[in-house]
Amino acid sequence: MSDPHSNQSGASHPGHEITDAKARPIAIFLVVLAALVFMSMLLMAWLLDFFQLPVDPNEKIPSGFTDKQQLPPEPRLQAYPAVDLERLRNREESELTSYEWVDETTGVMRIPIDRAMEIIAENGLPARPENKADLEGKPSR
Repeated sequence: MSDPHSNQSGASHPGHEITDAKARPIAIFLVVLAALVFMSMLLMAWLLDFFQLPVDPNEKIPSGFTDKQQLPPEPRLQAYPAVDLERLRNREESELTSYEWVDETTGVMRIPIDRAMEIIAENGLPARPENKADLEGKPSR
């Protein structure tokens, strides 16, 4: 009976590697790897020391556990955009529908928009003078 693991030409092939791995290339690789890791650690230590900011020993560094809440710089995100929009609309609505002094010393006053439209409908828009003579106050010829 023939061996089921043999091929047809009669040569047998074992199911494992006959020769061992060479130890010298593996040892060289491990030594080079260890040297690279050690050199990179030295480089990182030097870089950390190089880029470290000088610290004044008298300077007080705020603790992360303080109760004081510090606001981020502008522009800030809206915590409640719907509420902010409602406040804006209410403010704009009150400006459009109420009487209010803008500058009392010069007599400038805000009036409701409906009243302003009525005044313009009755009196019309102010117009510019048609020619240069009207601008100077002289009659034109």
